[in-house]
Amino acid sequence: MTKRPSCLLAVNPYVLVVNSSVPAKNVPELIALLRANPGKYSFSSSGSGASSHLASVLFNSMANVSAVHVPYKGSSPSVADLVSGQVAYTMETVPGVISFVKSGRLRALGVSSAKRSTAMPELPTIADDLPGYEMSGWIGFMAPAGTPREISGRLSREVRKILEIPEIRERFEGRLFTLHELEQRGVRIAGANVWYLSSGQDWRLKLEPVV
Repeated sequence: MTKRPSCLLAVNPYVLVVNSSVPAKNVPELIALLRANPGKYSFSSSGSGASSHLASVLFNSMANVSAVHVPYKGSSPSVADLVSGQVAYTMETVPGVISFVKSGRLRALGVSSAKRSTAMPELPTIADDLPGYEMSGWIGFMAPAGTPREISGRLSREVRKILEIPEIRERFEGRLFTLHELEQRGVRIAGANVWYLSSGQDWRLKLEPVV
């Protein structure tokens, strides 16, 4: 059954992070480094076709850079090898890397959302240097295609009521999610991620063996 995004609960932006030994202090410097050394550097992901992989592929494509993809079986080993210097950079959610950034073991260059993250407000957006770039992980509701708008609208209204409960907001925000309550915003973000996935052939994605 075909489904479509109905409403969004929360988004979790990705952070572009590099190993502390990588000689790039910001997004333009990383792009310049990768362009000067095509195929030399590698980036990790939580798995081929995972949203973190697609976020990196979108960045590489828009920045016109070439790097080697190293997929892992989940975020933890991906981040672990980034910290140890086995790979140069990755896109990972804020909770997955914030402790390593604070300790200086990883360097954060930018966030993937259109606006700065409330969890890491000091970081610029990637779009500041790569206009049009935006991708975030999201939690939301899907509905069968053709669901009447009045039903989708009621779902959105009920979700907004739930998200106004202080205990619920605290749980999301405690996990560094950014709450979104507008139905159209949710449809746009979720639909964009579906588009990224469906356009994988244009990006020449490969399903490499995982590490």
